[in-house]
Amino acid sequence: MRRRDFIRASAAVGTAAALAGCSSLLDGADARGSPGSPSSHDPPKPTPDDDRTRPVPGEPAVVRGITFDTVLDAVDDLGMDPTGGTAIDEALDAAHGDGVLIVFPPGDYLATDEHLYDTPTRRFGLLGLGESHRDVQFVFPEGNAGAPNPNNFRFLSFLAGSDVVIENLTFQMTDDMVTGVETVFTLEDGFWMVDVEFAGFMPKEEFAPANNVIAHITDVDGVGVIRRFTSTGGGVVDRYPQRGTPIGVFRGHRGELRIEDAHIEESGSHSIYASRPQGCVRVEGGLFRNNDNTNLRISGGGHPTKRSWIKGARIEVDVDNATKLPPGEHYQGIRGIWVEAGGSHSPGYSGLLIEDVDAVVRSNGQANELPLLLIDTTHGSVTVRNCRFRSFVENVEPIDARAPDPSIVTGPKEVIIEDTEIVTTATRVLDEGAALSITNRPGSRVSGTTIRLHDGWVDGISVEGCDQFAAHDSEITSTARGRSSVAGSVGGNAFGWNKGVVIRNSLDCDLRRLVIGVPGAPTEFEESQVRTEQISLSRRVDL
Repeated sequence: MRRRDFIRASAAVGTAAALAGCSSLLDGADARGSPGSPSSHDPPKPTPDDDRTRPVPGEPAVVRGITFDTVLDAVDDLGMDPTGGTAIDEALDAAHGDGVLIVFPPGDYLATDEHLYDTPTRRFGLLGLGESHRDVQFVFPEGNAGAPNPNNFRFLSFLAGSDVVIENLTFQMTDDMVTGVETVFTLEDGFWMVDVEFAGFMPKEEFAPANNVIAHITDVDGVGVIRRFTSTGGGVVDRYPQRGTPIGVFRGHRGELRIEDAHIEESGSHSIYASRPQGCVRVEGGLFRNNDNTNLRISGGGHPTKRSWIKGARIEVDVDNATKLPPGEHYQGIRGIWVEAGGSHSPGYSGLLIEDVDAVVRSNGQANELPLLLIDTTHGSVTVRNCRFRSFVENVEPIDARAPDPSIVTGPKEVIIEDTEIVTTATRVLDEGAALSITNRPGSRVSGTTIRLHDGWVDGISVEGCDQFAAHDSEITSTARGRSSVAGSVGGNAFGWNKGVVIRNSLDCDLRRLVIGVPGAPTEFEESQVRTEQISLSRRVDL
């Protein structure tokens, strides 16, 4: 398909998709059904936005609580070409200024140059007037031909200021695999990106910058919002790190950034990279599916008063059903959530909250050992509350909280698991792993949690070096599917039937009101001091 035909066809498809509903990610019987059954690939249904306004050119307008003194029509007032035939660059730069909102009638707007605004921009916006965000598209020459730096093309860069709105628009990269686009927003406060899509395939580093959006709020009291961001065109090309990320939040971020109801699929390297900012990042809602490296990479952040979190997100790893993978390429390693904070430049961030998250791995493309939730050695405390983590793949642990590096993590280290369901059909995970592993994190605890195992050599809870560990009011059961066919040893270590709770090298631990039904020992304690009370046995049940 020719480039211009692709642009127009994708706009038509996008309008229909924007109106489509979605089904839930595995509920009812399917939640415990065949691990090979794919879930729906429909995008989340857009939520009506009562705050959406239709500004009138020539009159002041208020959008997202920001007052714009001047509203300019891109076509009638600025002479921009909505057919994509003539570049809009000169008109855009001429109109840029404080208090200006540019509204775009439906059409394709060709951009061939970069727009760098390094002096403070205040109260400026670009707003599409279409019914769908794909009705107004910024389009670019193939390979960004003619741009000053085609392989690092930054269409928009706001490097200072506040109150910038980018709304109801699409940045169209197409599927030519040589056209990539980046935008940068480094603002004190008041950043709004709403109903924006980066459509098409994000190329490898040779042809594109590393991110579609870089968002930094530089004032510690400032707030930015990215709402209903979409990136589903794919981007798995070549090898790490020559791959792109839809949203990047790095050390320059010091305030609060909210990422609400995003839909990101099959990106090359993380959907959102937000593990090392000095501020906080709050991911709420959204669907993240088959994003290589990590579906969500985040930390507790370094904000002095606000904690980072993930709430209400759906995460799915099912690469056998990926649709955008180029011929000859393959997933190199994929996690659900990666909690990490880097080295000395972001020392041991802690306090991350993961709540109401539904994460599942059905196929991961290769026999890797990356957990569904990995709490890495550079991160401190994490709370997981009211979540579901389900793995239907061998060697993939649902949750692995690794020993924190004492040279990096000096604050709280505990991992709290509350009211959560953990399911695995794996018959083994390496290194004597378990459905839930916690290492060298004193004060960790598990409560109100259900763990379902397959018969094999995967334990329910494995704890090592965690003084004052507690497990209360939880259930650990295994299926009744018969003896596993997996060999009886892995890496030279003999394995027996799975156990309910294994505690090693931990003092002053407390187990109460647990129900355990596994083929092996309900508990095993090695060089540990454990108080037990009301541990009962139950018959095994099917997943």
